[in-house]
Amino acid sequence: RDYPLLKLKNAHRRIIPAYSEDEISGIAQAADTDSIIGKRDLAIILTAYCTGLRGIDIIGIRLSDIDWHNQRVSVMQSKTHTQVVSELNGATLNALADYILEWRPKCNAPEVFVTVKAPYRRLSKGFGSMIDKYCVKASVPKIVFRGFHSIRRSFETVMVSRGVPIETASQMMGH
Repeated sequence: RDYPLLKLKNAHRRIIPAYSEDEISGIAQAADTDSIIGKRDLAIILTAYCTGLRGIDIIGIRLSDIDWHNQRVSVMQSKTHTQVVSELNGATLNALADYILEWRPKCNAPEVFVTVKAPYRRLSKGFGSMIDKYCVKASVPKIVFRGFHSIRRSFETVMVSRGVPIETASQMMGH
């Protein structure tokens, strides 16, 4: 066999590391909770870390998707077109409630997360620049290709490190 004839289609890339729990905490604390943008962003960051949802799915969360009594959010994943139900912890529920009840602009948009300027509508793009801004504020080192999606990796890493079977973690991630 002549293995040198085999060529990789793409150059090898290092696995992109997840954020540590301390880094996530610092990123969340960097949000300015005295502003509408900071309150919204904190709720987004905590939702991402608590659920492992993709940014596009967080953008699509509707007010009716949150089950406050059972502390869950139910989302139809845009990539897999499967329904995912994720539990929400107290900190995330509090951040969501604070944003929705006190800071979210009064509007007819069914989505939780909306623009801060009229005409109010659902957010239309991902959270790459948002996470970069908070990483700088929190002194979290910039690593190539590590961005908002890495919060999703952090969620899965924490689950597996705490003994959740990889199959269960995979299902929760919508894989």
